[in-house]
Amino acid sequence: MSDILHAARAAASAGLNTLITRSFTRDDDFSVAFGHVQHVPGWFNATNASAFWAVMAERRPRTVVEIGSYIGRSAIYLGHALRKLGSPGSRLVSIDPHTGDRQQLQGAGLATTPTLDLFRLMVSAAGLEDMIDIRVSTSDKAAVGWSEDIDLLYVDGWHSYDAVRSDIANWTPHLTPRGLVCFDDYGTYGEVNMAVREGCAEAGLTIYGTVLGQAWAGREPQVPPSLSRGLRYSRLRARRSTI
Repeated sequence: MSDILHAARAAASAGLNTLITRSFTRDDDFSVAFGHVQHVPGWFNATNASAFWAVMAERRPRTVVEIGSYIGRSAIYLGHALRKLGSPGSRLVSIDPHTGDRQQLQGAGLATTPTLDLFRLMVSAAGLEDMIDIRVSTSDKAAVGWSEDIDLLYVDGWHSYDAVRSDIANWTPHLTPRGLVCFDDYGTYGEVNMAVREGCAEAGLTIYGTVLGQAWAGREPQVPPSLSRGLRYSRLRARRSTI
């Protein structure tokens, strides 16, 4: 009976993931853009990608900042999405010291893993050198002297309480009035969850909800139309996963 229940839950979860993805976008161009990253290692999935697509289609961002790029799975997707949906002159600023991912380093017992050469290779293979501004730096150092407006911010750097609080303090003041921020692993690490909740409260940002563990927030008090339906299905999935 337990095997049957496990299979039923897995099938229901897969079905809800598909429903969530379709609630964000039915645009064929989305599938094309996400198809470019199928060969790139990483954890960025189609459901999360569809939320970004919906937001970018609605907001038409000019400047997108990604904190934490690893080998480039999400950066390459965002670059292709910007090429299709961004405002004229749009670009993705990729910020990463390229010394390794926390999960990978801890799991493998390593102090560092150099990822820059592979990241550059992936970006070049995707033909996105003109769309991605690569900053080899820690988030704190890259924030020094930053003065540009940010339309969309993706915080996927070092997943600790202090690092996330620092990212919020350093980068969210540059969000435009309609700017949005997505926090990765909000639903995975308790310290990230706490940092996001406390940091957003201090920064005056509203947390709209989560999509498969990623939290979305912004300056506007109301949930953006691009996120509203998908977030409802995401809450449904979260409730069913506890049954």
